[in-house]
Amino acid sequence: MDLYQLEYFVEVARQGSFTKAAAKVGIVQPALSQQIKRLEEEFGTPLVVRDRRQARLTPAGETLLEHARQLLAMAQHTRESIVGLAELKHGRLTIAAIPAVSAFHLPAHINRFRRRHSGIELVILEESSSGVAELVANGTAELGFLQLPEPDQRLEGTALLSEPHLVLVHQRHRLAALKSVPLRQLAGEPFIQYRGKVRDSVLQACRQSGFDPKIACATGELATVHALTQAGLGIAILPRMAIPRGLKGVRAVPLTRPGLWRELGIVRRHGAPASMAAQAFLEPFSG
Repeated sequence: MDLYQLEYFVEVARQGSFTKAAAKVGIVQPALSQQIKRLEEEFGTPLVVRDRRQARLTPAGETLLEHARQLLAMAQHTRESIVGLAELKHGRLTIAAIPAVSAFHLPAHINRFRRRHSGIELVILEESSSGVAELVANGTAELGFLQLPEPDQRLEGTALLSEPHLVLVHQRHRLAALKSVPLRQLAGEPFIQYRGKVRDSVLQACRQSGFDPKIACATGELATVHALTQAGLGIAILPRMAIPRGLKGVRAVPLTRPGLWRELGIVRRHGAPASMAAQAFLEPFSG
């Protein structure tokens, strides 16, 4: 078993296709299939179920995937240390983040990092908080930016910042002229619901204020929440970071009685050594 075979196998699992995986790793599909077959022969059991539409992992394949990711992460860390990543001349750093953080908080930090370490390739993966946690826990990403608390015992992390939630309304909505709005005053309004931990926090806060929100539409895409609110189809409660400055046709009104806040944090895999690239990226956050 060689590391490159594990890399091919992980890519097949990620893409769900031998053809797409081969294109991703830069070899022809028959050669990739042959390497996966050799892995299966070595382990003495099928690892991938092949059909015309997709490639699916067997239970043995799922077990190998978990260990393969860990082995590749360890190999990457060793390779970086040996070939000179300590000088940050080359290498790769994979970061997972919730969409609001990757779109509105990280760009300035990425720009600063790239100016200092242009040889490091940055890979940004966007997921929900639970998705970010899993990507870091299984070794796909080294750093994760998500909403706290994160109960996964495989992770360790630190708080980054706290931010309030605001009510996003159409500019001609009756609430748009207010300086602030009590949460209970939103009872009966059609809600544009943003999925994930934001949804859970909003639902809990509304119920504590004596009502269940009336959901007009639910989506996991921030841009869709913005567009639906701009169209006047409902209101949305979003963290401040998730509302870009200059968003046209809407107004963000502060929530009061009670206010609603969320805490964001940075997580890493528990006990895993941080690469030099990760340490350099985290420097501005340690002050």
